[in-house]
Amino acid sequence: MDGGSRVIAVVSSDESAVEISEMARNLGYGVESYSSGDAFFKQFNIREDREVCLLLAKTLPDMGALQFVDALKTNQFALPTVLMMETLIASEVVAAMRSGVVNCVELPLTQRALCEVISDAFTLVPNVRKIHEARRYHELYHRLKETEKEIVGMAAIGVPNKQIASRMQLSVKTVEKYRRQAYATLGVNNTAAMTRAITLHSMHNLFDRCRIQFPERSLLATAEIGES
Repeated sequence: MDGGSRVIAVVSSDESAVEISEMARNLGYGVESYSSGDAFFKQFNIREDREVCLLLAKTLPDMGALQFVDALKTNQFALPTVLMMETLIASEVVAAMRSGVVNCVELPLTQRALCEVISDAFTLVPNVRKIHEARRYHELYHRLKETEKEIVGMAAIGVPNKQIASRMQLSVKTVEKYRRQAYATLGVNNTAAMTRAITLHSMHNLFDRCRIQFPERSLLATAEIGES
C-alpha cells in the first residue's frame, strides 16, 4: 500500500488518538494528526494526488463533530469522515450519518477493526466526491436568475437556442447572452459541462432524501445511483 497516496487524518485531542495514529501507520497509511478543528482547517493541505480519510473525535476542544462536518462542507472538503465515539448512541449515530459522516465507530478500536473501517471509508471516496460536487452545483444553480435557469434547463436536454428563443419569446442573441451568463455562474465553458452541472444539481435533492430517510445506508444508495 502506498502511504503517500492514501492518508489518514486523525482529528482528535483524546489520548486514544496517538494509539489510533500508530495503528494506521502500521497498516501502511500516511498519517496526519490535528488536535482541534481550527488546527485542521489551518494546516490541512488538499492535494489531487492522494486520497484522505478523516477519523474524527466526537468532541474537539473548539467545536463539536457535527459543527466540524458542516465546516468541511463550507470549506469545500470532500473527505469520507468516520466519527469515533466512546459509546454508540442511536440518536447521535443517526444525526451524524444525516450530516454526511460515512460511519460511526466505538472506541477503543482494535487494529483489525480500524483496518476494516478505513478500507470501507476509502471505497466511498468517489461517492463522497460526487455528493460534494452535487452540493456545489446545487448552490451555484440557485445563484442563477430565473430566466437563466429556464434556458439552461432546456439546453441541458438538447433544445437548440433557436427553439429556446421561440418558446420564451426572446431573440437568439438574448438567449445566447443569458446562456453565457449562466455558464460563468456555474463555472463551466461548454454545453457538456453545463449539462453535467445541471444533472448533478438535480441529483442533490435525491442524495439528501437518501441521507435523511436511510441514514445508515445513504452512501450505499448514492453508490447505486452513481453507477446507474
